[in-house]
Amino acid sequence: MSLLRALKWMDTDDVARGFLNAGGLPKILSQDYYEGIAEGLVAGKTPWTRLGFTPTMNTTESDVWSAAGVYSFPAAEEALEVISSSADDDATIIAGDATGDTVESTGGSTTSLEDTEEDFTADVAVGDCIILDPHGASPEWGYVTAVAETVLTVAGGFSSGGSGSGRKYAVIDKSASTGLQAVFVCYLDGDYAYGCEIVCLGGVAAVDAINNDFFRINHFRAIASGSGNKAAGAITLRVDGGGATRAQITAGFTRERSSIYTVQAGKTLYIYELEFSFGYAANQTHYCRLYTRANIEPRTSFNTGSLFYPYSEAICANSSHTVKIDIPTKIPEKTDIRVSGIASVSGVAAVVMRGWLE
Repeated sequence: MSLLRALKWMDTDDVARGFLNAGGLPKILSQDYYEGIAEGLVAGKTPWTRLGFTPTMNTTESDVWSAAGVYSFPAAEEALEVISSSADDDATIIAGDATGDTVESTGGSTTSLEDTEEDFTADVAVGDCIILDPHGASPEWGYVTAVAETVLTVAGGFSSGGSGSGRKYAVIDKSASTGLQAVFVCYLDGDYAYGCEIVCLGGVAAVDAINNDFFRINHFRAIASGSGNKAAGAITLRVDGGGATRAQITAGFTRERSSIYTVQAGKTLYIYELEFSFGYAANQTHYCRLYTRANIEPRTSFNTGSLFYPYSEAICANSSHTVKIDIPTKIPEKTDIRVSGIASVSGVAAVVMRGWLE
């Protein structure tokens, strides 16, 4: 009797290969493949989830996003602004400067920020939010856990693991309002390259984003809040000067819920599961037809601009329906996707999409 101490396989060139995750060789997972992606065990693949909700799904076609109605994709890069329907969604800056573009820290680490020209004990308290380089290439934020005269401690670290040393910064007073205070915008520019920015809110007064190369909005969420820890009003990201809405956080929530998404240049999205939901107040039998759409030709994946094709579909009658996609839908770079629907009666609709980016 002998023990099997190793296992190899032969590739198409009759070269023996080992099951190792090194040198470009494959790896065997002992759990579900999607669980392996979630745990970071599959190199080059990032979990992806998209939530969508609309308060007004009715008898005319609508997209599933928080602001309701049909979403309008911009034709070119644009400047944007952020505004709330409530004065309680407002940021008060107590250290650094109002935009986070001028005052720079003199030291710090991955868990601290130092400014030898500042006395933080005068105004800063535990729980306040520090934003770093809000309009730079790598904006970050963290939450104060201890206050000394010239040093703020952020025990949980900054959001992307960066250092507080040599960074332009601002500190937001958590106690100064009840609603949201700052939002994080992730977007693509006209070349479909990734960009992001932190914007401090000004209540019912619109606040301009500093960047002006917004083309597609992929994420819009809160990073700092007052005592209510949620939006007091509807937070709207719109074209500068009161133009078209590009994203919205519903009052009472902390992130947009939008099925609208665009795949970044150099990335490919694979969708393997969808959950469609539709609900209405009356008891009589009504239904909603919900479907994913993408602006790529189904056979060749050629980008078709403003022309969208359906890719998945379900009928919901005051219910939810899960669609498992055994062969995941491949969505190439620079593709716009959306979930749309038409209902037999006015109601609300929601969608969850799951997949991965690589």
